[in-house]
Amino acid sequence: MPVCPMRLAVVIPTRNRTDPTQRAIGSVLPQLSQDSVVVVSVHSTQEPHRSTLRAYVYGLAREDVRYLRPPRDMAMPDHWEWALSQVEHIPEITHITVLAHRMIFKPGAIDVLADLVAESPGSIIAYSHDMVEDDSTPVRLQREEWSGVTCEVTSARQIGRAHV
Repeated sequence: MPVCPMRLAVVIPTRNRTDPTQRAIGSVLPQLSQDSVVVVSVHSTQEPHRSTLRAYVYGLAREDVRYLRPPRDMAMPDHWEWALSQVEHIPEITHITVLAHRMIFKPGAIDVLADLVAESPGSIIAYSHDMVEDDSTPVRLQREEWSGVTCEVTSARQIGRAHV
């Protein structure tokens, strides 16, 4: 049976972070496959951030990069939910991932993700990430251990491990 290609929506929700958001978008664009999209949802409280990101996205002049703005002020979790709900209306999208505005995809990361999707269609794929902590001095790199091995974990096990 032929496998349908992954048509990915990379949702980048952001608030008052112009430069990191542009870097996040730039990390995705070279890796974007046909019929996939980047959805930049801007929930900035400051007009310079909104207008700069809007101009940046429209300046890319790409149909596969979309700019969204929520209709009203929202708390961060509500904004993320709203942004994800907007992606549901994009035809042909088969998978969604969220890339926080202070994150980037390493080169080749989306191909690795596509391979995992092909191996386990219908599964939820979760992954750890390294993080640059730049909100204090000195700036620090927090690296997560990664084996490169995938494993299947039941949702019951994950829920049991959650600190609720």
